[in-house]
This record gives sequence, C-alpha cells and structure tokens, in this order.
Amino acid sequence: MDTHTQALWNEWLQIKSDAELALESYVGDYFHLAGITTCDRAVIDALTFARLGEKDELIFDHLVYLMETYREVIGLFEETAEENGWDDTCPVYNLISGLCDVLGSRMRQFEDVAEGHENPVAQEKRLLLDNMILEINGSIEGIKTEWVTTLPWEKTCADIFLLPDENTKHLRDSINNNLIPLIYNLYQSSLSQCITQIDDLYSRKAAHFYADLLEREWEVLGLVIQIQVQALENAAFNENGLLHPILSRLREVYQQTGPVIGNLQAMMQAEPYTPHGMPYGDFCDAMHPHIGVFTGIDMRDPMYKEMLFLGADELFDRIRADVLENMYGFRVIIDRELKLASGVLDTFNAIMCNFPACDAEEVKSKELEILKGITETLEIKIDSLTESLQPYSEACEGLSTSFSTNMPTLSDEDLFAAADQITEAWYQSPPSTMDEIDDFFTGCLTLDVFNAYKSQLDKHIEGHNAKLDKTAFNFKKETLLFEISTFEEILYHSVSRLRESGHDAIIGAVAVLDGLSAALMDILMQNNIEIIHPAPHEAFNGREHEVLLAEPHEGYAKGEIVKVMTSGYKYQSQVILRANVIAAR
Repeated sequence: MDTHTQALWNEWLQIKSDAELALESYVGDYFHLAGITTCDRAVIDALTFARLGEKDELIFDHLVYLMETYREVIGLFEETAEENGWDDTCPVYNLISGLCDVLGSRMRQFEDVAEGHENPVAQEKRLLLDNMILEINGSIEGIKTEWVTTLPWEKTCADIFLLPDENTKHLRDSINNNLIPLIYNLYQSSLSQCITQIDDLYSRKAAHFYADLLEREWEVLGLVIQIQVQALENAAFNENGLLHPILSRLREVYQQTGPVIGNLQAMMQAEPYTPHGMPYGDFCDAMHPHIGVFTGIDMRDPMYKEMLFLGADELFDRIRADVLENMYGFRVIIDRELKLASGVLDTFNAIMCNFPACDAEEVKSKELEILKGITETLEIKIDSLTESLQPYSEACEGLSTSFSTNMPTLSDEDLFAAADQITEAWYQSPPSTMDEIDDFFTGCLTLDVFNAYKSQLDKHIEGHNAKLDKTAFNFKKETLLFEISTFEEILYHSVSRLRESGHDAIIGAVAVLDGLSAALMDILMQNNIEIIHPAPHEAFNGREHEVLLAEPHEGYAKGEIVKVMTSGYKYQSQVILRANVIAAR
C-alpha cells in the first residue's frame, strides 16, 4: 500500500471535508428554516391571541383622525368667514376664532410629539415582535450548538458516504424526537412572553403615552363642545345655519372617540387570552418539510475508487502469495513421495546387482532352489515396482499441474466487489491517521469477498491435498509396502532356511538380503513411516495387528502376541498395513 498511501489519504481528507461541509449545510439549512417558520408562526399567533392584538394601533390612528378633523373644522371656518365677510368686529367670528385657536394649539402639540407619519404604537409593537424573533433565533442557535455536540459527528459523516438518505435516518429521527419538542417549547414560551408584553399597555411607553393623550384629547374636546360650541349655538347668527357643518363635525368626532376609548378600557379590563398557539401536531407538520432528504455529495470519486480498487488487488495478491507457499509445499510432498518410491526401487535394483553368484556344484540343490526362488521373486518385485511407479508418477505430476493451472481466478467483478466492500469498511471505520492505512487494509482481509476467495482457494488446496494423500496412501498400501511386506515373508520363510548353510556363497546371499531389509527399514524411517512390530507378550491391538493364527501357548496369556510374521506400517498415526501375528488363546 506504500505507493498509494499518501495519495489515498489526501483524497480521503478532501472527501471527508466535503462531507462535513455538506452535513453542516444540511443541519444549518434545517435550523435556518425552522427559525423562520417558528418566528412567522409566533408573530401571527401573538397578534391573534393578544387582547390588544392589532387594536392598539387604533390609539394613534384615531389621534391622527382627530387632528385631521380639527384641521377640517379650521378650514371650514376660514372658508365660511371669507364667504360671509366676517371679521373681528363680528361677535360670532371672535367665538369661532377662539375655538379654532384651541384646536390649532392641540394640533401643534400633537405634531410636536408625533414626529413623523409612522405609527409609534405600531413601531413599538413591531419592536416587541422583533425582540421575540431575536430571542427565538438566538435560542434556536443555542439548541443547534448543544444538539450538534451530542451527535456522533464522525459516524454521521461516515454514514452519508454510503446511503445518505438511509444512513442519516437517525439524524432525522433525532430532529423529530429531540429538536422539534425543544423548538415547540421555545415557541410557546416566547409567544406567551410576547403576548404579555403587548397587552401590558402601562409598561409600553408609546402605547401608554398615546392612550393617555387620546383620553385627554377627548376630555378637552368635550369641554370645547360644552363651553364654546354651546356659546356659538346660542348666538343669533346661528339661525341661518352657517355654523352647523362646523359644529356637527366636532360633535361627530367627539362621539366617535368615546367608543374607541371605551373599547380600549374594556379590553384592558378583560381577562387575558390563553395563548394556546399552534397545536403540537400542526407544529410538527410545519417543521417536517424542512427536514428534507439529505442527498449529500458524490462520494464515488473516480480517483479514490481506483485507489481502493488497487488496494483490493494487492490484498488478493497477499492471499495468492499464501497459496504459492502451499503450492510449493504441495510440490515438496510430491517430490518426497516419488523419492520414497524411487528409493525403494533403487534399493531392490542395487541388491540384484550385488547379489553373489552360486556354483551349482558347491551348493546343495535344495539351497540352490531356495536361492533361485528368492531371486525370481525379487525380480518380480522389481518389475512390479517399475510398472507401478510410472502411472503413480504421472498421477502425482498431474495433481501438481492441476494445482497450479486450475487455481480459482478473479474476475473484474470480483475486484469491483472487493473495492466496494473496502469502501464501505473505510466509511464505517476510517483510519484516524495515514499510519493506520496498512493496518486497515490488513483488517479488510476478513471481509466477505476475501473470505469467499480464500474459501475457494482453501477448497482447491484441500481437494488436491486429499487427492494426493489418497493416491500416495493407496500406492504405499497396494504396491510399495506390500512389496516390502512380502519381502519380509521371504526373509521369514525362505532366508531363515539358508542361515545354517556352510557355503560362503549362500552365507553372502543371506547377508545381502539382510542388508536389503535394513536398507528398506532405513528408507521407511527416513520418510516417517513407522514400523509396527509388537514384542512377545504385547497385548493384541486390532487396529494395528491382524491375527493369522490363534493357538494356546505355554507362558502366554490369552490375547498376547506370540510371534510376528510380518511387520505392519503406519504414517502420521494412520495405519497403512497391519502386522500379521500369531496370538495366544
């Protein structure tokens, strides 16, 4: 992995950064939209459930209406006075002029405190609503900060690499189960506080001031009507109806102002509304569209994917390297088995080459016949071993060829599947540092795709080992050890009859045959083939011994071995041939 480690790590850091930014954007967008929805709903409900609601704005609006009425009355007076030629010598002119001076003074006082055309009561209420919005947004930001610290951020970022919508379900569940209830409680508390502030007329500077001003203006207008208007109505000139529009307009606005003040006072004395606000279910419905579906970013970067593809190929190379070791071991076993067979055959051939010649005139005819029979038997054994060795060697070589050429192969689909599984493993538990990348890939050898390939290779190896074991076992049992075992019978039955011979040639032949037996035993021992040759009085063992004859023998208990006719053989605790014995009964 060394050639790709640095590049792979750099790509990962970039992808990780992009993922974190995408997730932060998703979370930030949610909280932004949640804040807008909560604030909009709170403003609507505050104006709906407050006792004053939008009615407090009528305080200032009605004062403006009063001032416009005063201006209208003054205009009517000036117009009437000009049309009728009234001047300060006329008593009615002086009465009306005094009334207009009072109205003009009230107008100027109002203009001095109003300062512009904006409704200060509405501005004040807007400020209360804006403060509520600021409080909600600030609190939501605090909720966001605290909530984000509880998230498994690294895991969440890793989850979105694979199936963004599915793997961020826990994120959406946390929003539904943890965030929305908190935001709803914030909405309710902020709404209740804002309604209380809106309805507290006496704590609201502008609303309180203009409410008092409206009441005072109504009282002043009442006195004007009571004193000055009454005086005008008593004047003789009023009979011609010239003053009627002016005086009627003042009475009309006076009568309109009374109910406005009365309604305001009634609202202030009424029980406050219970600000139920939006039900929780409806609030959730309003919030759910903001959760949305996280689509994340494209995490299947071609360069990154190619690097993981190469990493997968290198892991398969590691597995194949282990198989090559097994293949070498398999070849070693084959060579050892063939060497064993060749060694036995060569030993028999060597004996025949060194077998001493016997002079028929010097050797008894019976001994000569026995020796001749032994020679012929050895020649048959050599021929049998030679004939059997060729197909045995071919079978072993065929297994060796099959081992190497029929090994399970990998397709591009296997490599892509491996890369996908490595990608998933990386995203689920990425290395913390670049130094951990090699350990990460080593750990990936336990992934399903690699286990499947190793399983195929193991099956391939085990199958060939089993075939080789069976082939070698059968050859040993049916040919190699069979020939050695029957040679041992010759030693027992035939050679034993020549041991008392007085002829040097016969004695030399016996020595050669004994040497052959010793050489064969050495070869078997060198190849870890154990000789089963129980001692007299040893208990019979059906697994390793086969009884040729069972008869009573003095000094032997039942089941004890009296004599070994031919030895048995076993390899790695597996009995190949049982020893033929005579046992007591």
